[in-house]
Amino acid sequence: MHYDSLVFASEVQDELKHLVSLRPASNAPLRPVRACVLGPLGAGRTTLARRLASHYGAVHVDAAALVRDMKEKGVVIMHPYFTRF
Repeated sequence: MHYDSLVFASEVQDELKHLVSLRPASNAPLRPVRACVLGPLGAGRTTLARRLASHYGAVHVDAAALVRDMKEKGVVIMHPYFTRF
């Protein structure tokens, strides 16, 4: 991992801890935190996302794997908005 990745991962961890700490002071409905890991190819997005999910006991959803699986099965999902064209 690069130094920048470690700094970014630390910032993400700090932000998640901050969000979790706000919950006891709020009467807002409890909703799960959602995080999206972005970066260029080979940056370690999947690795970081899996580590974050493992550390916080969250669910890791790999959108690329879902789309790849759907493509292999021949599943086509078309939003009604796009069928107008």
